[in-house]
Formats: sequence, C-alpha cells, structure tokens
Amino acid sequence: MNIDSNLTLSPNPATTEIKLTNLPHTENQISICNLLGEKMMSMNSHNTENISADVSNLPSGIYMLTVSNAEQVITKKFMKE
Repeated sequence: MNIDSNLTLSPNPATTEIKLTNLPHTENQISICNLLGEKMMSMNSHNTENISADVSNLPSGIYMLTVSNAEQVITKKFMKE
C-alpha cells in the first residue's frame, strides 16, 4: 500500500549523499533498488525523522528508494550522477 507522505529526498540528482527528512516515527526499512529491481543497498532507521545515506558507491543512474514499515510503503525515485 502506498500512502502519500511528507517524506522528502534531497538532493535530487544526488552525487555522494542523499538526505531523507520527515520519515515516519517508527522502525523503517529503507532500500535502494536500480530500475531492474536489484537491491543496491539497505538500512534501517529507528524512530528518527531524518537520515542520510552515502550513495557515492552507486553507479550513475536512476534508482527507487523504498521506505517500509508495518503501516505503509513509500517509494521515491532519484537520480545518481
């Protein structure tokens, strides 16, 4: 289930790091997949509203970031330069 949220991802396009703000206040699983659906990285956030992720090792391209928890799934698209 996709629920619209205030989650923001910046900068987009990204070069070395992305910042996620306004995460749901719960335990979240965060994953980044390429457009083929291959998981490139994953992490967890625990009751925090903001988190940063180092994306410097990802090849240039378009990625889908998914934040999921017991109540919702939020997907954002971003570009890595």
